[in-house]
Amino acid sequence: MELNLNYKAEVVDTDTLSHEDWLKYRRLGIGGSDAAAIMGVSPFCTKRDLYYDKCGITPAMEEEESNWVAKEVGHRLEDLVAEIFSTVKN
Repeated sequence: MELNLNYKAEVVDTDTLSHEDWLKYRRLGIGGSDAAAIMGVSPFCTKRDLYYDKCGITPAMEEEESNWVAKEVGHRLEDLVAEIFSTVKN
């Protein structure tokens, strides 16, 4: 397999997507919220959970909703975090 060094990220206006379509786009790649699972340090998701999610495989165990507050806060902060990091100069 050859590495594509000319990759350009696709920017998608998520404001126009339904929640289900947004989740489909998230499954197409690796995002910042996947990093902790990849590194094996996420308290919410294992590497296997992430793999199953990206492949569309049903998880063996349904996720608890006990962390819904953390998810909601993270979701609400996404625009702010994107704005902060888009203004950071190298």
